[in-house]
Amino acid sequence: MADLLSDASLLAGWHDLEFGSWRWTKRRFAFALEAPVTDEPATLRFRFHLPPPIFAQRSSMTLAASVNGAILPPETYNSPGDHNYVRPVAAEMLRPGVSRDVVRVEFELDSAIAPTSADVRELGLLVDFSGAPPILLY
Repeated sequence: MADLLSDASLLAGWHDLEFGSWRWTKRRFAFALEAPVTDEPATLRFRFHLPPPIFAQRSSMTLAASVNGAILPPETYNSPGDHNYVRPVAAEMLRPGVSRDVVRVEFELDSAIAPTSADVRELGLLVDFSGAPPILLY
């Protein structure tokens, strides 16, 4: 499932594009990003939406991430709506991958909406692809 998003590709954990603009994730999902052309630290920015049904049975949602297997601090979100996960990324985290040109970014939610008879998919969060890229490494 490799959709090109400028300098990013979708890896595992994504559902099909809906209404030409957004996708649900699964509880675990990943991107492959073009590595910054520098040996300096970078910033990871991921833009997403937590819809109200996620909070129907819980008061918060925690998102954890890793870059090339190196763990970044998680963040807990306490309300539905648009959110950003922003973390500094040390330069050494950008290079241990198989290719110096590609950075693998993996995300994991502490829970997801379980499949039902009405929707058999595991649903994590929503990502809008209609405007600026939802994930940047700069």
